[in-house]
Parts: sequence; structure tokens; C-alpha cells
Amino acid sequence: MTAHGAVKKAPIEPGKKVAVFGVGGVGHLAIQFAKLYGADVYAVTRSELHLALASELGATPIDGKKDPVAELVRLGKMD
Repeated sequence: MTAHGAVKKAPIEPGKKVAVFGVGGVGHLAIQFAKLYGADVYAVTRSELHLALASELGATPIDGKKDPVAELVRLGKMD
């Protein structure tokens, strides 16, 4: 319910950009819900396993060990 509630309350729709920090128990669900709403999802995590999982779930993985804020800024404003 935590992930679904957060995504449902946010104004997410097709074409919106969403950043998810952490691809663990709640994060991987937030990725899936945001994708269902049609968002472009960017997942920040430090784990190689979770980077691969984010990619499998359709998110763009961002390595949290390499200055993820700079990468998100480069990608443009997140909604």
C-alpha cells in the first residue's frame, strides 16, 4: 500500500518523469506502479543487483555510487 499510495497521490501520467530512490521492498513496487501510470521512471540504487532489477522492471537505472543527483539534473527536471 505504501508504494501504490505514493504513486496514486502524485500527479503521474504518461510522459511524466519519476525518480525512485531505492529499489528494495517498496521501491521495486513504486517502479512498477509508476510504469503502469505511463511514467518514465529513473531508479537510483547502489546495488548492482538492484540496478539490474530496475532495468528489468523498465526503469532507467542510475548508479547511486556515482553522484546520482548530477545524473538526474543532466536528465532534466523530474515531475
